[in-house]
Amino acid sequence: MIFKNRAEKDFDVKDITSPAMEAVISRCADIYRGVPAWVSAEDNIKTINFAKAVCSETARLATLAIKVQIGGSARATWLQEQIDKVYFKLRHWVEYGCAYGTVIIKPNDGGFDMFTPFDFFVTECDSNGNITGIVFKDSYADNDKYYTRLEYHRFVETQTESGPIYPYYISNRAYVSRHSDSLGDPVALQLLSGPI
Repeated sequence: MIFKNRAEKDFDVKDITSPAMEAVISRCADIYRGVPAWVSAEDNIKTINFAKAVCSETARLATLAIKVQIGGSARATWLQEQIDKVYFKLRHWVEYGCAYGTVIIKPNDGGFDMFTPFDFFVTECDSNGNITGIVFKDSYADNDKYYTRLEYHRFVETQTESGPIYPYYISNRAYVSRHSDSLGDPVALQLLSGPI
């Protein structure tokens, strides 16, 4: 999570995920990818990558007869159109959810994006455990440049005469680098021309 330190500094937030949970997520991801800690070439211990098979079969069964219908308003019609565009990805997303313990599906202007725990971190939760602050990382490569956008979503309590309200805010920062393992330097958002 190269982006976490930069996001914490730029948005003045802290990741509330415990180091123990991060270690478990990382270990589960390694097992799913077929590189568990117990594999050893020296001792001739291999993996049959059973975790991948279990996640895949669970996702297949969970989405076997799935149907998503939204109706009742213009917004519902728009949402249904977006879901129809990505319907074929649902099984894949559920498989990743099984592997990583969670994924977040976030609408964008052309459909939906799926984020694994390596592409987001939670900054705030309410007393019921609902996420009220989160930072997403979105990246793409263009020739020899790597572009990254950090997107900070949060509810902010604002006092009014009639009591508190909780407007929703989104802040963005963008970076460009010549290396995939670095965020690089800040860049103005209007200069980006890719899918970010």
